[in-house]
Amino acid sequence: MLTRIEQETIITYNEQESTAEVDTCNKALINQLDGLCAKTSCITCVAEDEHGKRYILPKKWVKVKMPKQYSEEQRLKMAERARELFHSKAT
Repeated sequence: MLTRIEQETIITYNEQESTAEVDTCNKALINQLDGLCAKTSCITCVAEDEHGKRYILPKKWVKVKMPKQYSEEQRLKMAERARELFHSKAT
């Protein structure tokens, strides 16, 4: 059994090739990538062991983006909306 610190996700690609390799022990990411494997031939699982899986996918699918930044006013509005929705479902 791997420790939490050993359960890595490694994404590798280079400037020449159009594909990336994702080697992961993350169960949620494995489930997501397995689902994509079932939907399209653009992604393939190339290796699997007791700890994780390795996938090949288009490099353009690898994205890094900043999470949405909300103002305090937007947060308060979203919280109020969530309370209203939760309250209406509870009754």
